[in-house]
Amino acid sequence: MQFGLIKAYNIILEFIILKVESFDKIIYIFIKHIIFFIERCMKMKYNQRIRHLREDHDLTQQKVADMLHVGQRTYADYESGKTRIPIDSSLILAKFYDVSVDYITGASNVISPYLTE
Repeated sequence: MQFGLIKAYNIILEFIILKVESFDKIIYIFIKHIIFFIERCMKMKYNQRIRHLREDHDLTQQKVADMLHVGQRTYADYESGKTRIPIDSSLILAKFYDVSVDYITGASNVISPYLTE
């Protein structure tokens, strides 16, 4: 499972700020971050998912747009939800990010690998 949205430095920073002294507090904070991530993923629409996948891979909109052979503005419209992403572009993104098309489209909340068969 990909936890790209939970950055290690955020957790470490929270530990420093709270001056965590007990193991129980560390576990509590870690579980809180995981629950936040899961809730966020379950509520995501397709446009939010493609944006988070792009950000998790440290890509710009321009790089993804080039891969899809569309303009940056068109891809930005996909991410904002102004324009529905075409199925062929969803397939390209699913293969590139190695996630199922069901995950990208929001039909599933499970991050499973792209099936090649």
